[in-house]
Amino acid sequence: MKKYIILFLTLFICFCGNGQTINDLKKIFDYDKGEDLDIKILNTKDTVQCTIYKIAYSTINGLKVTASLLIPKQKLREFPVVIFLSDALQNKDVFLTQALDLASNAFASILIDPLPQRPEPYLMNYHNFAEPRKDFTAYRQAAIDIRRCIDLLEQHPKIDRNRIAFVGNGDGAMAGAIISGIESRILTYILMSCPACYSCNLRTSNDPLITKARSALTSEQITQYELTLKPLNPSNYLPFHRNMLIFFQFAQNDPYFDEIIAKETVRITNEPKSQKFYNTTNQGLIDLPEAKADQKKWLKDHL
Repeated sequence: MKKYIILFLTLFICFCGNGQTINDLKKIFDYDKGEDLDIKILNTKDTVQCTIYKIAYSTINGLKVTASLLIPKQKLREFPVVIFLSDALQNKDVFLTQALDLASNAFASILIDPLPQRPEPYLMNYHNFAEPRKDFTAYRQAAIDIRRCIDLLEQHPKIDRNRIAFVGNGDGAMAGAIISGIESRILTYILMSCPACYSCNLRTSNDPLITKARSALTSEQITQYELTLKPLNPSNYLPFHRNMLIFFQFAQNDPYFDEIIAKETVRITNEPKSQKFYNTTNQGLIDLPEAKADQKKWLKDHL
């Protein structure tokens, strides 16, 4: 009984409004669209399927985003493109196998380095639980970096600007969920292990790293973290996506959030949407052949 009371309270905290409308929340992610992207090609590599360009482009706060842009070898005028953003603890190349496979099927891709994986002085770390404003700044940065990526893709002569998809895992999925409520330029999303209430994880997660961090904080610090990060919860944005197709992929054995909360994430998301649960952990989901096959089919059907 106690377990269900805790889950109810978690859902209540997560999905209750904080006095801000979606238009108020959108202003958090404003940026100067006229600022030069200053795109740099760092190196190139040819494969059988595509040419891989290691690039850097400018974003807000004087930072650079590092990424890999894959342009297929097929002789087409323009290609649909998939933006990949992995979890903070993963290198962008965890999606390289999928991207190369998609290149064989005439899909371009761009793999963005998560903030903690970027070179100095451009990296930012997450999980600053005792300093929540740092986490707020980092997650805001990640979302705006995606918007700047879309700006870049719209300028590329080989990219079809009307056929852009997003695939995100963990922290990347959280950033994608935010983007779904404030952007109209992405056609479809695949969100893996997407937490509806990121700010709740510090109090409720059974993940060993978060459990250890929680034990070192006071109740007041945990509450302050929840309040500070609450405006960035995906639950604020998923109900307002603009008729984009969203496919949720969840691991059944995910320590970060309960299956009840995962299903509630799907419930509050605006239509059209789809979901699938897999018998794996959140870490295993990204390499699961079944999940990869479902992603490929979804992108071929909807992009």
